[in-house]
Amino acid sequence: MDDAFSTTEVCAVLQMPRTTLDAWMLRGYLDLPPGPGTGRSRRLTETEVVRFAVMYRLTIIGIPAQSAGISAEYVYLPLPRDAVLVIPGIGHTRVTTWSEIACNKSPQHDVFVVLDLATLWSFVQSRLKRLRAD
Repeated sequence: MDDAFSTTEVCAVLQMPRTTLDAWMLRGYLDLPPGPGTGRSRRLTETEVVRFAVMYRLTIIGIPAQSAGISAEYVYLPLPRDAVLVIPGIGHTRVTTWSEIACNKSPQHDVFVVLDLATLWSFVQSRLKRLRAD
């Protein structure tokens, strides 16, 4: 499978409005390389797709898009099998694993949000494959 995806494909997979994705890219909520120029289609890498998926999920639960973008910047591929994104009430956002949390290897903070990255990315990958198969 090609590892770059059109913004149309990303919106279809994430079930998000194209206007939302365009606005986020225009406002620079994620640190993206310069686009291809006016009138040309931007292609997004798998890491960028998962970051937009994280942003979209976080905004659905009420986190402002700019803050969601900052949190999504912590996500890189490949993800550990049981990766989660932890957004504490105080402290720094981080990617960790459920097993580290269970073993208390992860610093304890008042946690504001925990997003299951591994499940989210698995869902996005399966939708991308299905979209490309059609």
